[in-house]
Parts: sequence; C-alpha cells; structure tokens
Amino acid sequence: MTPPATATVRLASVRLRHPVRNEPAHVFTHDAWRDAARTLLRHRRGVEIVHAIQSIGPTAQPDVAAHLARVATTIHGESRRAHGLAWWWTGVGVVATLLVAWFDSLTDLLTALTATGGAAFTVTIGLIPAILAWRHAWGHASRARDAGAIARAIGSARVRRSQVLDEGNEDVDAFGREYLPSLTELDNLVSRLPESPLEACSRAAALALTISRGASRHGLAPVADAYHELYVILSVADIQGVRTEQSGGMLADSRVRTLLRRAFGTIQSALAPFSVSGSVRSSLFMPLAGASAAALAIVVTTFVTGLFVVAPDTAVIIEPPEARLARGLESMGLEAALLGLDSGARTVIREPGIQNTWPPPFADRRAVALGEQFTAVRAIVTQTGPDSFTVIQIRVRFRITDLAQWARYDTGGSGPVRLGRAISSELQARIEVQNRDLVQRASRDPALAQNPRVLMREVEQVMVAQLPAILNQFNVTIGSSDAARESGVRVEPIRQADIRLDRNVTAGAAGIQVSP
Repeated sequence: MTPPATATVRLASVRLRHPVRNEPAHVFTHDAWRDAARTLLRHRRGVEIVHAIQSIGPTAQPDVAAHLARVATTIHGESRRAHGLAWWWTGVGVVATLLVAWFDSLTDLLTALTATGGAAFTVTIGLIPAILAWRHAWGHASRARDAGAIARAIGSARVRRSQVLDEGNEDVDAFGREYLPSLTELDNLVSRLPESPLEACSRAAALALTISRGASRHGLAPVADAYHELYVILSVADIQGVRTEQSGGMLADSRVRTLLRRAFGTIQSALAPFSVSGSVRSSLFMPLAGASAAALAIVVTTFVTGLFVVAPDTAVIIEPPEARLARGLESMGLEAALLGLDSGARTVIREPGIQNTWPPPFADRRAVALGEQFTAVRAIVTQTGPDSFTVIQIRVRFRITDLAQWARYDTGGSGPVRLGRAISSELQARIEVQNRDLVQRASRDPALAQNPRVLMREVEQVMVAQLPAILNQFNVTIGSSDAARESGVRVEPIRQADIRLDRNVTAGAAGIQVSP
C-alpha cells in the first residue's frame, strides 16, 4: 500500500512559442522551481510531484522530459561555474596571504600603525585582502553546493516520472491571439539584433515590455517574468548604445555593434532553459579550469616570493619550514625532537646572485653583513642619586667569523641587540666589582660615611678616573668572552671615539633596568 503524500511539489510552466525562436518553449519561473527542488530535497519520501503545464494543446511526455533535462543541465552548469570561481578565489586568498607575508615594509608599517593593537590586530589588518578572497570563495562554494543539489533534484527519475497536468489553455490561447503580431515582430528584431541599427534595440525593448504586461494581465506570471528580463537586457543595451553614439569617436559604431552582440548573447543564455532542443551551456570543465588557474597563480606567486638576491659582501640566513614548525611545537609544550625536528636548524647562503627558497611565512630569511657591524653597550658606572646615574655608552664593532654559529645565535634578526646586552652584562659585572671595592674603602672614612652625597661624588670621581684602565682590561678579554664564543663573532678593540659618558641619567632614559 502506497503511503499518503505529506507534501505536494508543483512545477508550473507555460508552453507556447519560444520568445525568439520559431519552436515550442516551456517558460517557467526560476525561483519557483528552485524552491520546489529544495522541498524535494527536504522530503525524500511521501512527496506528490505535479508538473502543471498551461498550453493550448496536450504536451507530449518526451518534450517534458527533454525540458527537465535541459533545466537540470543548465543548473548543473551554474554549479560548475560556481565551483570554478570558488577554486579561483581560494587561490587568490592564498596568493594574497603570501604577498602580505612577503612585503616586509608593509608588515613593518602595519606594526607601527597598530602598535597599540597588538600582534593579532596587526595580522588581521594585513590579512584583510585574503579574508575577503576567502569570503568570496566560501560564497561561491555554497552556491555551487546549492545549485548542484537543485540540479540533481530536478533531473531525478521521480521528477521525470511525475504526473503531467495540462491546464489553463484559455489564458494561453487569448494571450497568443492578442499578442501574435508583437511576438512575431519581436522574434524578427531579436534574431537580427547584432546587425540591426540601434533603433531596432529600442523597438524590441518596448515590445518586450508590452508583451510582459500583457502576459501578467492574462495571469501568465512565468511568461511575464521572462519577457520582463528580455526588456531589461534590451533597454540596458539601448541606453549604453545611445551614450556610446553621443560620445562619438572613430570606434563608436564598432562599440555599438559589440554592445548589441553582447545583448544578443545574454538573451540567448537567459532564454536557453525554456527550450526543448539545441545545446545548453553545461560548463563541464569550469571546476578544472578554476582549480588549474588557482594552482598556477599559487605556484607562480610561491616561486616569485621565494626569490631573493645575495649581495657580494653579505650572507642570507634561512630558517627552514621544519625549524619554524619545531619552534611552534615547542611553544605548545611538545617535544619536536621526537619527530626529528630541530628548532635551531639554519641554512646559510653566501653565493652571490639570485637564489630561491621557501617563501614567507613558511621560511624566514634575513641578510647579514660579512663586514664590520655595530652594537650598543651600556653600563652603569656609579649611582649619584636616588634615580640618577653616571652611564657609559660604547659603540662596539664586531665581525662574524662563524656564520653557522651566528645563524643560530641571531634568532629573528636580534643577534646584534642580544650581543650588545651580553657584552653590557660582562662590562657591568667588572664595573660593579670595582664600584663595591671603592664604596667599601671610602666608607671607612667617618666623614664620608656620615654624608652619602659626598661619598657618591667621591666614588664617581674615582670610577671615572679608573675607567680607561677598566676598559683596557676589558679590551684584552672581550675577544675571548662568553658572548663572543657563543655568537661566533670577533669583537674589535674599543676606540676612544666610540665611548660616551653621560651623567645624571635616569634609569628609564638610559634604558637600563635597575633592581630596587
């Protein structure tokens, strides 16, 4: 026993002469059929399908099946085109991400402009183009899934075997008799539109609007919608053609012909689903074309953004993808070594010329000078007040002697700053030993011990006087210091011209953290 139907799906169409072809046509409302298909998708069983056709005479089942197949193929074509566009916009999103990571100057600018917003805000601003592209890709993918499901529902066997119900031939007959001259004239005008003057387009638009209103008056809503769409296409082409003619120029006539040919093609595409014969745009290879174009764009962008130039007196340090992955795992508390990954792995390229590697953000690369470099060294000579210090600042020169060691030491390009801090700590330790010894000896004098200000001043004078000797001793040992060995550099002797002594400097102004 067949279970009773829980829902009724009505596929309504009007069978009459094709708007611009001398053949029968099944005119329908696209949105209504799509809604009917969605109902079929929601109700897999217990749905009664009625194919209601308004026509003058009975409709043959093969014509109905042919029309359904054309509609399903047309919507399948829409789905494939949307899939192709989804692949393309996905590729655009990846390309945009690679370009944002590649433009270091853009990243630095965004960091400066969004200094108060934090790193997350900076990344978000920089990835806006990629986010917009992925949004487009998601929208096209959603439309592709929806159109594909609708096409499968309309082309399914249960729709093809649905009941055909002929109804309402009086309205179709009255419409045909009343507007037969207009229909014939419109057919002739549209068929010769690419070779006709612009006035023919204006006349065809007026006829399409008249027929649309007549169909609406006779209760033929699908026919009214179809001819109104025809009117919109023709009127837009007419307006653009008039503006082109008024602008003048040697190519005005050619541009008008192009507009009319484009309008003719748009009309053929818009009315193709109403036919029961002829070819239909299926866009079979559109997904493959979109994916291929996206893949090509990604490959080209990856290759271009991976290019870099090694100057004669420089080297390029590359942090490979496996090292970045290892650092990411270690930041999450995981053991990267278990996977054979080394967070300290670096590749050094010294050969001058154009080279290629993984692009950012997969790999990080930075150029380092093989010649003389500089770093800033600061140390407190003595404290002259509650928040007042005498500070020595030195411009220390160094050269890289072990590139592999420096590559591991120069994490994120912070090698010079890190080296300066290490040398500052060693120099500060030497000065503090001397400073404590002077304070202890001066404190033995009762007069100085009872007057801290005088004590500080006396210690400062002695320390400033002893600085040349301290720096000479420091020059002897600085080349073999722990900082130089760890970083793989040779520290040059300190010159008098590179030394500056600043008095009455606050800890904040000197950039020195002093524990209370």
